[in-house]
Amino acid sequence: MNLSRRLIIQFIIQHIFVLFTLLIAVIVAFVYLGHLFSTTLYEPNVPEFDNFTVSQHVSSENGRITLSSEVKEMIEEKNDWLQIVDKNGKVLYDFNTPEDVPGSYTKTTLVAYLQHHIQSPYKFTYWDIEVKEKEAIVIYGGKLKSNTLLQELKEKHSSPLSAEFSLTEKEKKQFTAEGATLQIFNAQGEEIFAYPKTKRNSFSAIQAVLSEKEPWNHKENISSLYNPEDQTLFTITVKNDHYYPSDMNEDLLTKKIFIGFGVIILIAFVYLVILSIWYGRKFGKPLLHTMRWLKNIASGKYEEPVSKKGRTVRFRRSGKEKWSFRLFKDVTNALEHLSITLKKNESIRQVIQQTREEWITGLTHDLKTPLSSIYGYSLLLESKQYNWDDNDIQQFGRIIREKSQYMTTLIDDLSLTYQLKNNAIPSQHVKVEINQFVQKVLLQFINNPTLQNQNIEFVPSSNAIHYSIEEKWFQRIIENLLTNAVKHNNETTNVIVKIGQNKQSFTLSISDNGKGMDEQTKELLFERYYRGTNTEENNAGTGLGLAITKQLVLAHNGTISIESEIGKGTTINMVFPFSPNDKRGSYHKYMIQK
Repeated sequence: MNLSRRLIIQFIIQHIFVLFTLLIAVIVAFVYLGHLFSTTLYEPNVPEFDNFTVSQHVSSENGRITLSSEVKEMIEEKNDWLQIVDKNGKVLYDFNTPEDVPGSYTKTTLVAYLQHHIQSPYKFTYWDIEVKEKEAIVIYGGKLKSNTLLQELKEKHSSPLSAEFSLTEKEKKQFTAEGATLQIFNAQGEEIFAYPKTKRNSFSAIQAVLSEKEPWNHKENISSLYNPEDQTLFTITVKNDHYYPSDMNEDLLTKKIFIGFGVIILIAFVYLVILSIWYGRKFGKPLLHTMRWLKNIASGKYEEPVSKKGRTVRFRRSGKEKWSFRLFKDVTNALEHLSITLKKNESIRQVIQQTREEWITGLTHDLKTPLSSIYGYSLLLESKQYNWDDNDIQQFGRIIREKSQYMTTLIDDLSLTYQLKNNAIPSQHVKVEINQFVQKVLLQFINNPTLQNQNIEFVPSSNAIHYSIEEKWFQRIIENLLTNAVKHNNETTNVIVKIGQNKQSFTLSISDNGKGMDEQTKELLFERYYRGTNTEENNAGTGLGLAITKQLVLAHNGTISIESEIGKGTTINMVFPFSPNDKRGSYHKYMIQK
């Protein structure tokens, strides 16, 4: 899978993951907001219910009346009670009803009880609903501390006149324990008695009426008793333990909504920060690593960047590649291959530079030697001090000719390498039968008097091979390789020249069982500036033979490769592809043994 497709798949998966997590976050946010609405809206006071709300909490199945568990919990929490009474005063249902609450009513006592004509310590709220398709009254009763204290005070003081009224020590302790305040006001609303003393010395009729009507909306419960004899009003004020104003729901809801949205925004921000860090680490680290790697390559350091501990950040301690780097493995693999190649090329360049200098030194030495001979013999011939006979002159001429011929060969080889490199050498290709041509070259080579003890074996192809070649240069290819095989091995070395073929090409291989060569020599064998032997050695060659050989093989559309191992010999393989005009037929074997 290429990098482009891998990135597309990766981004699709990541975007699906992000959308999925965002969807979950949105669902959680709405659930949370819904919970806020529900917990806020369902924290009411039962007395605040309207007729419809009450009827929703009362149900009747199979003639049995039930009350919702939610309302029951609210009633029990405040220790209040509830009754459902029909129009005749019969109690159809009751819950948490105290013993001092009537279990049945007449039509008249029901009205008197609810309007407080009958003494009771409870504050009543009632609603008109339909139960079993019949009209009924739901009575909700809640005991107020202020009302209880007022009833007890009324029982103990049958005629509480303002001028004669006073509290007993027991009553004072009770008021103190309950945190209650007793005040008596005259007709003008001025305070004429208070226990304990308070800062409020005037009476607010509106506050007293509203506290009596809607006790949940006031921080204090106020119960009052009017004495018509002297037009005084007794009020008892107690802290409201069930203070829950009607507008608190709205304020609480608004507050919770702001908190909810704040939490959602905070979670979204944290999520984006975490997502950004994750994206940065996933894509940033490989990119930064790649940039540092490229910077190393640009500065000539062909190595992968490492941490302070000497380890590359691309791999875990276990040696496995990190997940974030696997996405860019094509890039890192290419950089790794590039680093290895550049490092190898740099090493080869340094070796070539060194061998070029050594070759030039050797070439200069090779030129100076024949030039010195030519110069010396020319001075001898020119000198009038000596009288040379014909034999001496012929000997001097022969030496001068040989040295000149060697210099000419050296210069021609050097010129030939650059002509081959620039494709500037003229050639006339002729189609020949390869087996016969190679056999002819081998016969000429082994008839050289200097190769009397050399063993050369020829293994031709089983079929005739017709191929278009430049005869002069193809002969030089074979001679150069044979010379190299003979020159660098001893006389007991066996050299095998073998021709093979297939449908696409034919091969010409020259192998020996001689000394072999090391890896460096194999790498640089066909370079123009490399000698496989020391420059101080006395070599008859110019040092350009194998470089010329490689270029001549390439000029014939062939390829050349080498296989060698020290102590086991060397094999040089050349492969020449057939063109549509080349012909192949049957042929017989040749065996050449000197």
